[in-house]
Amino acid sequence: MKLIESLSEKMQLTYNTQNIQIHIQRSKRKTMSMSVNKDGSVTVKAPRLFPTDNEILKFVEQKINWILKQRDRQQEREDMRLVRRFETDYSFPYLGKECLVEMQKGKKNQIFYENGRIIIKTPFYEALDSDYEAKENKVIIKKLQSNLKKWYKKQAYAYISERVDYYQSIIGVTVADVSIKSRKTQWGSCDSNGCLTFSWRLVMARPEAIDYVVIHELCHRKHMDHSPAFWSQVKKYMPDFKRQKQWLEENSVNLTIE
Repeated sequence: MKLIESLSEKMQLTYNTQNIQIHIQRSKRKTMSMSVNKDGSVTVKAPRLFPTDNEILKFVEQKINWILKQRDRQQEREDMRLVRRFETDYSFPYLGKECLVEMQKGKKNQIFYENGRIIIKTPFYEALDSDYEAKENKVIIKKLQSNLKKWYKKQAYAYISERVDYYQSIIGVTVADVSIKSRKTQWGSCDSNGCLTFSWRLVMARPEAIDYVVIHELCHRKHMDHSPAFWSQVKKYMPDFKRQKQWLEENSVNLTIE
């Protein structure tokens, strides 16, 4: 393993002939975290004044097997992205589990969850089954993707709203509104008026990780920052929040239907 280049905000690492671009984002945070981007590069979020380049390199080296695994997984997903099949035995994540898709013929497009499966009914079932790659069928698939996203949004609102209701009484805060939106880079947010917003993709995550994001945003009702007092509140209601936070960072790329 060799460090090829070291700049203030970028490094390039070579491991077994593979080049890995490392982007460094420094802020007021106290710990380091890492994520693998769609292009195979790595983003390391680090404290503003430390660690040094060598310490960041060591941090990346310790995670090299995980990085390579994520890169391989992303390449597989990219290879399949244009032919993502709505067919029986394919799967999508829901509440932390891979749920098999069961395609059925129906008079109209319907989606529901039953016995660990995502049931998708469509009047175009036979056409899809006969020639999935046909140009006209790709239009149908885009429509199915749109319907599936609407289904996920509906499930996200129902599940996350219930978790917000549960934890706000425990934490001792109130919220003005809960909404679900399409966000790719942010799991949740809380504004000064007490309006909470969550990404619909969050309902794909495991329940413990969802609870972490809910607790995180509710604690902003007491501290509208990421101060030590804020993190102390988060830890009070979820002692292992760092593990859930890391899980989201490591699995974010897989929580999608695209």
